[in-house]
Amino acid sequence: MNKLFDNTEKIVKFNRSLSQQLQIKYVLNPYTQSFIDVQHAIKLGILHNGHYRNNSGDLIPFHIAASQGLIEFIINDQLDYEE
Repeated sequence: MNKLFDNTEKIVKFNRSLSQQLQIKYVLNPYTQSFIDVQHAIKLGILHNGHYRNNSGDLIPFHIAASQGLIEFIINDQLDYEE
């Protein structure tokens, strides 16, 4: 039973490290058509709760916005494995 909890803890740490790898670098401002940093996009309300807000006010999920080139990500390839 203890091994089960150890494996679960490893999986949780691995998933946490994966979620930290993918970070937003730049966001396209729909009003000026220029890329801005993440903090500015959050202040303007362009990024909200996992969604991108376009100029008509519609919310688009991050993965769709990224595939359309509206969001640029920083990808960190380094994984930390704890044993």
